[in-house]
Amino acid sequence: MIKSFLFFFCLVSIANARVQDWPRAGEIRFRPKYQKQKTISSPTKDIVSPSEKTSKEANETNEKDDSFQISELRSWLDSGEIIFRPSYQINNQPITDPLNIFFEDKSYYGRLYGLFKLEKTIANFRMISQLRPRLDYTDREINLNVGVDELYFDYAITEAIYIGLGKHNIFTGVGLGNNVTDYFGENKEPDPILDEVSRRDQRKGDYMLNIDWFFNNSSLNLYYAPRMGMIQKEQTKLLLSYNYFFESIDSDISSFLFIGERSGIGFNFSKNMNDNWILYSELSFRKGRDKLFIRNNEDTRDDIYIDAIFGSNYTFNNGLNIFLEYWHKSNGYDGNEWNTIIEETNFGISHINNNNLKIGIPQLGKINQSLRARFLRQNYLFSRFSYSFNKYFDLSLVHILNIDDSSQFIRALVEKEFGGNFGVGFQVEQYFGDEYEEFGIRPADSNYTLYFKSFF
Repeated sequence: MIKSFLFFFCLVSIANARVQDWPRAGEIRFRPKYQKQKTISSPTKDIVSPSEKTSKEANETNEKDDSFQISELRSWLDSGEIIFRPSYQINNQPITDPLNIFFEDKSYYGRLYGLFKLEKTIANFRMISQLRPRLDYTDREINLNVGVDELYFDYAITEAIYIGLGKHNIFTGVGLGNNVTDYFGENKEPDPILDEVSRRDQRKGDYMLNIDWFFNNSSLNLYYAPRMGMIQKEQTKLLLSYNYFFESIDSDISSFLFIGERSGIGFNFSKNMNDNWILYSELSFRKGRDKLFIRNNEDTRDDIYIDAIFGSNYTFNNGLNIFLEYWHKSNGYDGNEWNTIIEETNFGISHINNNNLKIGIPQLGKINQSLRARFLRQNYLFSRFSYSFNKYFDLSLVHILNIDDSSQFIRALVEKEFGGNFGVGFQVEQYFGDEYEEFGIRPADSNYTLYFKSFF
């Protein structure tokens, strides 16, 4: 069995090396090749502003350029954003919270935060970091947090081999709305208000060692994130991926071997049908389940579960961009298991109604814990439509249909950029479904968000 698995893994190779050529998230973020810095004479270098130092002082500064100083932070800044995002949420008191104690009333909330990407190259070393200082507020409290999503160093051993160490956010997969091969991101808590691309990029990474080896049309990548006590509590994870681009058929294929909680293998595939049309898919085979409520309490630790995504992206000549995806998650709750959740919920409610809070509250607490996962059932349809009304605004619409119970989710976003460094947007999210369906059992019915963004 093991020999067959290894043989199959080597045969079915893969590459997302060109996934960045089409507008969706989920690629492996490969290290770009390094180039040794050279001093190039240029007439523009002779033009100095009055605020610059004398030639002697400038030379002394250049000699110290490799040491970090607060005053040099601007030279480290690769890109950044400052965003103010007030929101208003219309709460839906779900059946799992009859006493309104599990979900606080946070109708008014917002976030003022910055997103700063820092990068510095010194010879063959490179430092990369992503910082997210933010100020969160509700109608009850204000919290200040300085988040470090990434802070890692990598070194170019050769022009094709790189080794990295530090806190790194790795995301994999070719789907837009969901990724079944995003093994390092499945336990992360994304910002649900962000779009599908940003919520993967703006999340905390793992402390890891990574090795990247590039060939002409392929790459081999190793990511090792050990358990580190209080610093990194999750079980040790290892991800090995091999990526290949088939020029003859204009296709990318990727294969993954994941070792950790619920180990498994995964495959990604994408093919450019023409300049406007792309087909893609993800397939993941995992051992065991991560669900609290399992039918008949059966032991599933040794069972294999298959999750899959099949999608298509088409861009019309007028600029209309469409994504369509079908998701299948055999790890999700089937109909009988969902009915068990509802029965357990009603059991907890009945005890609360009879003033037996010692049984009712813990029971509903367990239910709400099991409902924290982003997608709970097994079959979904995802679509995203976007269009730019030239010189006016950009419009995007996301729709998710739960095929198993017909509940739905819709997100509409209108945004406008001014002058290339400022933008405003308004987003509306709406859940549809009765109180026993997935999108109806959520604690919010509607969410309205206004944001102002300055980027550089």
